[in-house]
Amino acid sequence: MKINIEQISEKPIEFSGEEKIENFPALLELNNSREPLFKGPLRFKVKLERESGRIRMSGEVSVVSAFFCSRCLSEFETKIFSVFTIYYTKEICGEINEETEIELDGHDLVSATYKGDEIDFGHELEEQVIMEIPVKPLCSESCKGLCPGCGEDMNHSVCFCTKAPVNMKFSALKDFKINR
Repeated sequence: MKINIEQISEKPIEFSGEEKIENFPALLELNNSREPLFKGPLRFKVKLERESGRIRMSGEVSVVSAFFCSRCLSEFETKIFSVFTIYYTKEICGEINEETEIELDGHDLVSATYKGDEIDFGHELEEQVIMEIPVKPLCSESCKGLCPGCGEDMNHSVCFCTKAPVNMKFSALKDFKINR
């Protein structure tokens, strides 16, 4: 997924497309681990333009994925979606001294570099998807999860376990005896 920088001018270039997950090494590795399982191609829409001596890429990326709910363990599908802006600067070949202080601005925090006459933006699209993967995926915000006693899915049925409150704070000390 490369574009020649000669094509980019002050007037924005817009394009969209879709790519197979197999074209993104980090996403393919996640897909092979099956968490998440990507169910379709990665779709993107980007706009490239020159801005303040840099190349600005803004756009959105999405992919349909399957997860296992962190509360009830049921499988569900959802769309991973990200809106982003990335600033590209040409890589400087000179060596930077470790003692040299460099002041960063807000654009530097969302920036990438490129070499030569082409920008390969596939890696940045891949990163945007990875950053949107939920740490604890939920099938819904109102998911009731599993019963801690019998393991019944509380979203689909009611269990008949005793509902005695359990305080686990001091359970390790219940058999503790002090000899005097």
